[in-house]
Amino acid sequence: MMRLALVVAALLVGCGAQAGGNPEVVAYIDFDPPNRVHEYTSTPYEMFSAWLCVGDLGDGMRCLSFALGGYEGFDGYVVFNNLLPGGSLDCDAGDPSMGCTWCATSCQPGPDVRVVRLDIVHDGGPFCIEIVDHDWYPRQVRDCDDPAGFDDYCVLAHGSVNGALCPEGDCGTPMENGTWGTIKSLYR
Repeated sequence: MMRLALVVAALLVGCGAQAGGNPEVVAYIDFDPPNRVHEYTSTPYEMFSAWLCVGDLGDGMRCLSFALGGYEGFDGYVVFNNLLPGGSLDCDAGDPSMGCTWCATSCQPGPDVRVVRLDIVHDGGPFCIEIVDHDWYPRQVRDCDDPAGFDDYCVLAHGSVNGALCPEGDCGTPMENGTWGTIKSLYR
């Protein structure tokens, strides 16, 4: 029995070494950082900005892997700006819709960090800015520990422009503790 307890303890310690210091990281599109505004109404050919942000960082961050998509109905152009200081940029074929990993040379403290600014001009129609999975490193954020820990992030909210119906985020909503009896009583 003692051997089994030692094996389980070793596995738990070994598995915990892979996890980073940011277990609750969220990614979101914000039109008015740090206010977490996820909708914007523009006029035709107006230039406006949207930010890809990560939040709820307990241990700061150095790198983020992501991809952006959902531009159905979009007619215009987008300029992507890396906001991480001294950062390196690696995008598949130079295209953020295929996947990017952007890193800073120094730790970026939380709780929220602006990673990318998108400067947008378009024809005024509705469209979404969606945070989608990187092809090779889906939803990965690297913390500031040495050695680095890696965590997965969830998508809190995509960005809706001009009333576009965007997919909901997948972070879920906190629930109060309860029992099945309590839940069933709500439907009687």
